[in-house]
This record gives sequence, C-alpha cells and structure tokens, in this order.
Amino acid sequence: MKSLKNCFLDSNILIAFKIEFSPFHTQAIRIITQCIEEKNALVISPLVLDETIHSILQSYRIVRKKFEYTDLRTAITELLLLPTLTIINPPTDNRSQLTVIEYMKNYKLRPRDAYHLLTIKAHEIDSFATFDRDFERVFEKGIVSQFK
Repeated sequence: MKSLKNCFLDSNILIAFKIEFSPFHTQAIRIITQCIEEKNALVISPLVLDETIHSILQSYRIVRKKFEYTDLRTAITELLLLPTLTIINPPTDNRSQLTVIEYMKNYKLRPRDAYHLLTIKAHEIDSFATFDRDFERVFEKGIVSQFK
C-alpha cells in the first residue's frame, strides 16, 4: 500500500474553505479536494484550529450574523470530519522553542508562523498549503514545498 503524503493546512485554507464570501473560497475548496483525491494526509495543529475558530467568529461580525455556538460547532465539526485529517502538536522541548526564534529571524516569520514551520519540520511534513505570502522565503529556500 502506498503511504500517504502529508500536507499541512494553514488556517487561511480552512477559513477560506468554510467562509463562502472569502475571495479564496474556490481555491481552498480546490486545494482540499485535490489533497483528498491524491490521498494526502491533511494535517493541522491546535494553533491552526485556534486561528480558524477566531476567524470564523470574526466572520459572524462582518456579516452581522448573530453568533451561535451551535453554528461554530457545526463549522468546526465539518472541518474535523475531513477525510484523513490529523491534528498534531509542535514539539514542546526547550531547544525547539529556541528554534522558533531562529525561524523568525532567518525567514522573517511571525511567531505563530514560525511555530507552524517548527511543527512541519518536526513531523517531516511533505508540503504546506497556505495563501500566506510570508512563507515565500521558506518555499524559495526549499525548506518545505508549497502545495499548489
């Protein structure tokens, strides 16, 4: 049996997937569908889930929709039920925390993005799906490949 490739999904992919008025909605659907069809394991971290929840809550404010926890629960449940989705944690050892700072410095990443990179590297993830242009330096240097 062929082993699954891994694709780490940034929160902006999940957010655009769930929020229909996002300018990236169609692209996010295509990326996730392609990952599933190609039998890639979809991988996220609790930090990605946190960012996704926060943005979904913000979207309620944008469309002036009354917030209901049941709506949020439904949206997140739908994401968690994506085929082959796995949630992984970043390393928690002291040395890894300092690696985050090196990633920030070397690739001009914000702390949360550096933690995403730490998680990707620590778990030997094959590719990263994101709309975030901050990762272009990481992709250019071949640190991780961009899922397109």
